[in-house]
Amino acid sequence: MPYFLWTDDVITGNKMVDAEHRKITMLVDTFLASCESGASVKTVSFQLEKIAIASNKHFEWENFEMLRIGFINRDIHIADHVNLLKDLSSLAKEIESGLQYSAQDVYCFFKAWLHDHIFIYDIPMVNALQIFTGSDE
Repeated sequence: MPYFLWTDDVITGNKMVDAEHRKITMLVDTFLASCESGASVKTVSFQLEKIAIASNKHFEWENFEMLRIGFINRDIHIADHVNLLKDLSSLAKEIESGLQYSAQDVYCFFKAWLHDHIFIYDIPMVNALQIFTGSDE
């Protein structure tokens, strides 16, 4: 049973953005399943690294596109990317140091991290991108 599901309410309308969000969601789900099953710190840390790499790649693309189209809210959106990556790095350090954590706490972190970011920042950015390019691709 998945711990973290991709749902239609977070579809942005941009095929590439949605595909990357789905990929990150699947990585988060794998990570949460490992947390719940008591996987080793090495395994969990490796999965967090995969999430960080995929997220950073996605953020770099978004940051470029926001700059390219002159997106009005790009500075706050980019700042949220920076904060999300810092939070992810802090979580990784806590886990690697042996700090005890609950899968529920980590789930809540990622729900806010992904879900809220998509609603607050990504959907308006994609809407602006679609107006600028005239395309949903």
